[in-house]
Amino acid sequence: MQGVDPTPNLGGSSHERPMGEDTQANRKLACYLKHRLQCLDDCRIEIESKLYDDERALIDKVDEGEYKATDPDVSRMLFHIGFVVANTIRYTMLVGVCTFLEEALKAVTKRRVPDYEARLRAQKKGNWLHKNIALLAASCHLDTRAYGAQLNKFHDMITIRNCIVHAWGNVSEARDPAALKAAVARTESASISEDGYVLLGDQVLAEAICAAEQIADRVLTSELRVSIT
Repeated sequence: MQGVDPTPNLGGSSHERPMGEDTQANRKLACYLKHRLQCLDDCRIEIESKLYDDERALIDKVDEGEYKATDPDVSRMLFHIGFVVANTIRYTMLVGVCTFLEEALKAVTKRRVPDYEARLRAQKKGNWLHKNIALLAASCHLDTRAYGAQLNKFHDMITIRNCIVHAWGNVSEARDPAALKAAVARTESASISEDGYVLLGDQVLAEAICAAEQIADRVLTSELRVSIT
């Protein structure tokens, strides 16, 4: 998306600006968020394609007789591509997708909820997704029934993300290992390794980006009358 403006001021309150300026600012925010999400998805596609090509090339060399299937170097290289490199990149990108949605929700909620910071601090329980959605529901009557499944999905992504950030995927070191295991079980192509680490398969990022886009778009459409789709 060429010619996108630099990062807009995401913290301004709609209560402080004339209506016309609100409309322009909201469109600028939507354009910025659409660009950010598209960059994340483009990166995901390129990385997954590269990982697949590297793995396929190695397997082809085995099929063509250049390497033997029993060669320990083949197993080592496949493990490096499929787990070490792939999992590290997917860990990092999942953090990025979560950051995107957090930024989007905060930007909308700050525009719509007076005394946002004080009211956010007053909520003692829940993650940032729960708190921002709850503020919008209480102050603006946001109806989340149409996308409850996406919200539940992203709660799982946040649970996995938190384990990655705070324990680099070590299940035993997670704040709530049982909740983490349940979140992993509900997430397509995610699993837990024999040595107790979260493994992210090639569908996790696509699932996270899809849920993030749907949540952000519904909130933006409902509260600011703009869209990112």
